[in-house]
Amino acid sequence: MRAAWGLLFLSLVINTTTCSAQTVGASLQGTVYDPSGGFVPGAAIEIRNVEQGAVRALTTDDKGRYREPLLPPGEYELRVRAAGFQVAVLKGVKLTIGQDAVLDVKLEIAGDVERVNVTAEDAPPIDLGSAALSGTVNRMQMNDLPLNGRSFQELALLQPGVNAAVAAGSDAVGGRGKKITINGARPEQNSFLLDGSDINNVYNKTPGSVGGVLLGVETVQEFQVLTNSYSAEFGRSSGGIINAITRSGTNKLHGNLFEYLRNSALDAKNYFDPATNPIPSFKRNQFGGTLGGPIRHDKTFFFGAFEAIKERLGVTGATFVPDDNARNFLLPCTPSDPSCMANGLKNVAVASTSAAVSSLLQVLFPRANGPEVLDKNQKPTGTAGYSFTRLQPTDEYFAQGRIDHRLSGKDILFGRYTFDNGNVQRQVRDKPPDVFTKERSRNQYLTLEHVHSFSQALINTLRVSFARSTAEVDNQRLVDVPSNLWWIPPSAGGVQFGFLTIQGLVTEMVGDYRLPRNDHLNNYQWHDTLFWTKGAHGFRFGFEGQRMQFNQQTTSQLGGIETFTSLENFLMGAPAQINFAIPGRIDPNRGFRQSFYAFFLQDDYRWKPNLTFNLGLRYEFATVPTEANGKISNLRSIADPAIIVGNPWYANPALKDFAPRIGLAWDPFKNGKTSVRAGFGIFYDQLLPKYYVFSGSLNPPFTTRTSRANPAFPNAVQGPITTPICPATPSCIKANLQTVNFDLQPSYIMQYNLSLQRALPDDWNVTLGYAGSHGLHLIRVADANLAPYVINADGRTEFIGNGTNNAPKTINTCCRRNTSFGGVTQRETDAQSFYNALQAGVSKRLSHGLRAQVSYTFSRSIDESSGINSQDFDNSTQYSINFYDRKADRGLSSFSVKHVLVANWSYELPFGSSRTGFAGVLVKGWQLNSIVTAQSGTPFEVRLGHNQSGNLNTIDFSIHERPDVRPGFSNNPVTGDPKHWFDANAFVLQPVNTIGNLGRNTLIGPKLVNCDFSLFKQIVLAEGKALHFRAEMFNIFNHPNFGVPNSANRTALLPTGAVNPSAGAILSTVTTSRQIQFGLKLTF
Repeated sequence: MRAAWGLLFLSLVINTTTCSAQTVGASLQGTVYDPSGGFVPGAAIEIRNVEQGAVRALTTDDKGRYREPLLPPGEYELRVRAAGFQVAVLKGVKLTIGQDAVLDVKLEIAGDVERVNVTAEDAPPIDLGSAALSGTVNRMQMNDLPLNGRSFQELALLQPGVNAAVAAGSDAVGGRGKKITINGARPEQNSFLLDGSDINNVYNKTPGSVGGVLLGVETVQEFQVLTNSYSAEFGRSSGGIINAITRSGTNKLHGNLFEYLRNSALDAKNYFDPATNPIPSFKRNQFGGTLGGPIRHDKTFFFGAFEAIKERLGVTGATFVPDDNARNFLLPCTPSDPSCMANGLKNVAVASTSAAVSSLLQVLFPRANGPEVLDKNQKPTGTAGYSFTRLQPTDEYFAQGRIDHRLSGKDILFGRYTFDNGNVQRQVRDKPPDVFTKERSRNQYLTLEHVHSFSQALINTLRVSFARSTAEVDNQRLVDVPSNLWWIPPSAGGVQFGFLTIQGLVTEMVGDYRLPRNDHLNNYQWHDTLFWTKGAHGFRFGFEGQRMQFNQQTTSQLGGIETFTSLENFLMGAPAQINFAIPGRIDPNRGFRQSFYAFFLQDDYRWKPNLTFNLGLRYEFATVPTEANGKISNLRSIADPAIIVGNPWYANPALKDFAPRIGLAWDPFKNGKTSVRAGFGIFYDQLLPKYYVFSGSLNPPFTTRTSRANPAFPNAVQGPITTPICPATPSCIKANLQTVNFDLQPSYIMQYNLSLQRALPDDWNVTLGYAGSHGLHLIRVADANLAPYVINADGRTEFIGNGTNNAPKTINTCCRRNTSFGGVTQRETDAQSFYNALQAGVSKRLSHGLRAQVSYTFSRSIDESSGINSQDFDNSTQYSINFYDRKADRGLSSFSVKHVLVANWSYELPFGSSRTGFAGVLVKGWQLNSIVTAQSGTPFEVRLGHNQSGNLNTIDFSIHERPDVRPGFSNNPVTGDPKHWFDANAFVLQPVNTIGNLGRNTLIGPKLVNCDFSLFKQIVLAEGKALHFRAEMFNIFNHPNFGVPNSANRTALLPTGAVNPSAGAILSTVTTSRQIQFGLKLTF
């Protein structure tokens, strides 16, 4: 009998392959053959969803082909009936999101046996239907792998070509949470979908809360990561796609209750925690539950979930402050300095400013509690270490509900609502704790979908959605600066003490100068796709639309931000400049309106059983934003004498955005075990709120900002400012502008890939491939109103300024291209990017208790700008050093990582399976899980803190100029010591009025090695009920993974040419110290 079943199994030749298909569903197609290999037309096929009982019925065409799109991911049973043949029943067919499974069946002639049962295991991930590079994270991985914070999108990092931008900014302005880069695209160029609906926030970074997590891992069925050359159904952004689908109810009532607990008593110290202090307090409770089941059997289902986080985290900060001598105006000096005293100190106090400086020292800078900072000769530098601990409370609540209803055999409905609300009191970590930010986020997503089958060959899906994201942030100061010390005192209209930067010591002290800020984005969406099967063609036609309402309240430089080029200049009360918003000329409220439309056609043409072509074309465009009250102003040309108020903001570059997609998948041996794939596509990056979030609200006549060089101290503004802006009068105010180039170009990325996949014995498979991309007309930000320049006798760009001596220039307005304005921060579309990668993956499906996956990426990403706002990355500025020469900034991307290796695995311990009773409870049900990451360091740039070039660049307050490399030294002088990660003596000030020859991002930061590990124990309570105990250890070996030096410590040289004492000092880690989490989950 066993032999007979074996022969019958062999008689059903099952060839199952996968590929990328629909947005939220899967597709099943194939051909039915007779024993001789001939087609079986008219065969009746039933596809039954095992969990919900839904049945799809169809028949094969004249060539024995069938195709059923839009199947919800899950387990299916396939029945094939044809006159004169045995009935075939294929069980255990598991489909995943976006999959296009090919299931060919060979029938046997009818005999005494009327029915054959064959179990078809999970489809091997050998892709014979699509050129797209993608990966799927399934429910098992989300449930089993150790996940710090239970933020599910972090599991996208398991795929080749996907890595965390560890140096990406994580501040309130720009979004919290881990930023992800995919195959050379910037973090804001990715797109996040939930059940096919757009859930991107204003900044288009990783969506989620101010707590830095994207909750709801218990509600996600699985998600797909599309990384290169995906179909025309996807667009809007030019990077990768994170495409998640939510869980639905089934015919059985099921659910869980869970609690995760962390406590500092179980944790290890952070590298920067003082050795004599206890571990900072940390208490975290993360709890919730899910419940799903039937409302009407086989017809209506529900699923609901709730999750909450209550966290009280002790944050350790480390920074530098003036030492006790400096607090008394005494700084170290050399004998060659005529003011140097016998004790090696000099008094830098200035009688007219010393009282004000002394007061600010007492209020803003705590006394040092760490060691003195020494120079390379082990001599004091005037600064010392300061460490502190502050409590950071976080509260977040998440809820979701979903209803699925089958109206008939032809109509299916589902609806889902998601709610997330978070609050954090965020503490600073790398500057004195004078302030924290109070942050609140609220995200709400609603999706309704209707699927209608006109026939088995013609199916339509209509989806309408609403997404609302809210972020509100403000500074909460812990110090009170007397109003007589404000840069803009109340008598001049000032409303608060401003901000200050001391180059080489601290950047943006006393808060974020871009706050307060409130962003509210409402996104109304509709999407319709028609699926049509015609012979070997699988057509998809569709359109989508979005209507965005972006309501914003924002200020910038309220109270002014003063920049001092050194600690000595601060002690002397000699600021180099102040940038400020003019009191009485601040209008923070905007209501932007914008629409987005897309149309697409996709044909997945199975030309031969072993060769499929993917042919697609997408057309999309975004309208030019308008403002509800007409508050639009822009400088349409840098030569214009005045700004223009009113529409259009810019000429729309998107009206010709046609995006072709082409690819092939070939099975050279015709056995479903090998796939050769190649793909190419164009992907546009639309000009959505992420690109004008800052440039739309900071221009006259609504808000006016300006700069002053060498202002008075402490009151830089002496009285109310009534002077009009230029060009009204000869003594007018030269406003600083935030503009958009009126003649923008379409921004897009060309993606391409070539890969080989091979199935191996024992459920293993391997993938090896090349992935590349080339970005064109990418957005960069630069000061478009620099000083004029010439090419000097040495071939260097030399800026023409207001003097001829060798002293560095100060900010002035005498020599700009447009004398009516100060700095003009302009968004241009002329940058490029280049990405090339070798990618490899090995995976094993679950068998014999083991599931494993290893991903490796060897890549290089080069660009001329890696972001669009100053807070996008902490390792380099995102603003061009020279507006006239974008290639001067061509270098490694701020997120480029040469080597990335990620392995994850789960293993069910094999012992005790036959044990019963108490012994069985003890030894059965143990499981080990782990994620291991090892990657190269992140690049960063060394900079100056002053305007050595004299180009008058006021963007980022001129702190991002780079020096010359000293002859005989490397442009990557890394020491490997976190106290001085690079040798600042490798750099020297470039000749005055020129730009240094050091390239962008030439230095490489510390590597990252991390291992997260978990141990599970399952205790079966009854049939369908179990208790799960979890012990999860993050960074189990407590390896300190250092960040890069912060902006103050990336300053290599002072204006005098002396080395910055804190140059190269690293003050933070990018992973936590070892943390242990216990969890208890009841499933039923």
